[in-house]
Amino acid sequence: MEALIPVINKLQDVFNTIGADGIQLPQIVVVGSQ
Repeated sequence: MEALIPVINKLQDVFNTIGADGIQLPQIVVVGSQ
Protein backbone atom coordinates (compact mmCIF):
# COMPACT_ATOMS: atom_id res chain seq x y z
CA MET A 1 0.00 0.00 0.00
CA GLU A 2 2.81 2.41 0.87
CA ALA A 3 4.20 2.09 -2.65
CA LEU A 4 0.85 3.20 -4.09
CA ILE A 5 0.77 6.50 -2.20
CA PRO A 6 3.23 8.35 -4.51
CA VAL A 7 1.40 6.89 -7.51
CA ILE A 8 -1.94 8.14 -6.20
CA ASN A 9 -0.46 11.57 -5.56
CA LYS A 10 0.89 11.62 -9.12
CA LEU A 11 -2.49 10.60 -10.51
CA GLN A 12 -4.15 13.40 -8.55
CA ASP A 13 -1.70 15.88 -10.06
CA VAL A 14 -2.42 14.60 -13.56
CA PHE A 15 -6.19 14.64 -13.08
CA ASN A 16 -6.06 18.15 -11.63
CA THR A 17 -3.97 19.30 -14.59
CA ILE A 18 -6.43 17.97 -17.18
CA GLY A 19 -9.41 19.19 -15.17
CA ALA A 20 -10.79 15.76 -14.30
CA ASP A 21 -11.99 14.71 -10.85
CA GLY A 22 -8.67 13.85 -9.22
CA ILE A 23 -10.22 13.07 -5.84
CA GLN A 24 -12.75 10.35 -6.62
CA LEU A 25 -10.53 7.68 -8.18
CA PRO A 26 -7.72 7.72 -5.58
CA GLN A 27 -10.33 7.55 -2.80
CA ILE A 28 -11.77 4.40 -4.38
CA VAL A 29 -8.28 2.89 -4.54
CA VAL A 30 -7.54 3.72 -0.91
CA VAL A 31 -10.88 2.41 0.38
CA GLY A 32 -10.57 -0.73 -1.75
CA SER A 33 -7.12 -1.44 -0.34
CA GLN A 34 -8.32 -1.26 3.26
